[in-house]
Amino acid sequence: MAYWDAHEQAARAHQEKVEKIRDKHRNKMNGGQRILFNIALNEDSTYDSEYDGRTYTHCRFCDAPLSERDDHYEGCDIFEARKALGKSWTNYTDELEAERKAKEEREEAKAKADAHKKEKIPCDQCGKKVSRMGMKDHKASPSCQKKQDKDTLRSHEERTGIKCITDIYINYEGKRCKECNKPMPDAHPNAKFCSNKGKGNCKDHYHNRSTPERLERAKHFSGHNAKVRREQQSLYLIASPFQRMMMESQLGIFEEGDPSWDAHKDC
Repeated sequence: MAYWDAHEQAARAHQEKVEKIRDKHRNKMNGGQRILFNIALNEDSTYDSEYDGRTYTHCRFCDAPLSERDDHYEGCDIFEARKALGKSWTNYTDELEAERKAKEEREEAKAKADAHKKEKIPCDQCGKKVSRMGMKDHKASPSCQKKQDKDTLRSHEERTGIKCITDIYINYEGKRCKECNKPMPDAHPNAKFCSNKGKGNCKDHYHNRSTPERLERAKHFSGHNAKVRREQQSLYLIASPFQRMMMESQLGIFEEGDPSWDAHKDC
């Protein structure tokens, strides 16, 4: 929203400068020159006509069909007025061109300044990459201060070889992940897991093992059940008749008829 407001403001300022240039040159002219100047400006110089359900735009001075072509007819009063004004018209167009170039330079400089502000650079205190325009607020944030304290603590431990007992991960009594028991000092009060997105996250691991139904479903989709069946089939092929009978009884696999043990005890 702020970008478009600034863009509209710049366009409005440019239009005001163009109008000032036009009024300045018009005020320098006499009555006849002003009439020619108004014609040369090509403002309010068209009219519309309708034929066979279509609307056509024409030039008031040469009747050129501007809706079908991009230019006026040769000898149009607009071109003749510009020729008649001579140097006055040339000075006006030169000043307009200078303002157009200045506008482009202002837009280019603003674009470079915005890109410079938005460029992300490492914070000299915590090392995190932050945009230049947000660096002041970042340095005043608790996360930057916490990272500084943590880096200071780690450098102190490396230098002295002594583990500081003020480290939050020693004797930690706060929130921990229900799956991996990882400390979660900065977690939301409702958070229960340290990760809930991506492959192998703790939330899925926990819930896939929380109920037998989900555990079986997880085994099915992971290919674990298929692997077990293949191993059982390979063992069945190399087993002795007695071992096969025991495997069939454990797996509930019988040839035909009564599935009870009495029907197969003499096998």
